[in-house]
Amino acid sequence: MYPTGKTSNPTSIQQNAEGTYQIADAGVQRVVNIVVDGVENMADGDRFALRYYDEVNQTNDSIWFVCDNDNSISTGYDAGDTANSFMYAFFDYTVGDTDEHVANNIKNAINRFSKYHTATIDGSTVTITYNQIPPTNKLL
Repeated sequence: MYPTGKTSNPTSIQQNAEGTYQIADAGVQRVVNIVVDGVENMADGDRFALRYYDEVNQTNDSIWFVCDNDNSISTGYDAGDTANSFMYAFFDYTVGDTDEHVANNIKNAINRFSKYHTATIDGSTVTITYNQIPPTNKLL
């Protein structure tokens, strides 16, 4: 059970001496892409979360990134989220902005507010690299 070079999973599947498979991707640096496609479809308060491992409290938490077009933090903030995540970062956009401009704002917010992630852009695609590799039993 090993993925081949033609699959989207380049990580080999681990097997211990007893024959048990470990399919988790511990030790692999994760990379995700967000494509901004249609600023006109965005709404104030739309949001997404990036997970991270809090090494001090030994918990998985989230940083929420929230669309903001009215300079108000009241939209997109959900008090129910605070039980598991307590960080919010807002990025500006205006209806009429280009997809590339909003992608750049998302990249800047991630790089400014998260030590756990690094973002780059190529056009309207934001590539987010998780800087943290969690312990095997603390997968994000």
